[in-house]
Amino acid sequence: MYPGNMAHVFSTNFGIANYYNNEACTWRFEANQCTLSANCPCVDIPRSWECLGDYLKISTDYVLQNQRFCGGNRPGQPIYSDTDFLSIKFRSDSRQTAAGFTCFVRCEGPGMTLPIVTNVTCPTSF
Repeated sequence: MYPGNMAHVFSTNFGIANYYNNEACTWRFEANQCTLSANCPCVDIPRSWECLGDYLKISTDYVLQNQRFCGGNRPGQPIYSDTDFLSIKFRSDSRQTAAGFTCFVRCEGPGMTLPIVTNVTCPTSF
């Protein structure tokens, strides 16, 4: 991504119906002279132990720095990458589904501030 770019990623059927069982989706972003951040204003994913069932995972480097979200555990603030890499992974198992998630990935260059998307209507499970 280049400074000023923004991407919108979301689960299948977001805003229309629940996502499907057995999904595995990954979005990878690489920065080109900017700082990457992910803002996920809507996250409706069922709770599971250690988020091992359905989950949303945001990684900010190639190896270890990642966070999983499910149930009431969701990102409250944008997550900033301290590397040139950011990925978002969504996985669902075969048990239950929900409304899903929507995330916005931004690429902010030096001295640049892009707006954080906040005017999103978050659906609940269908």
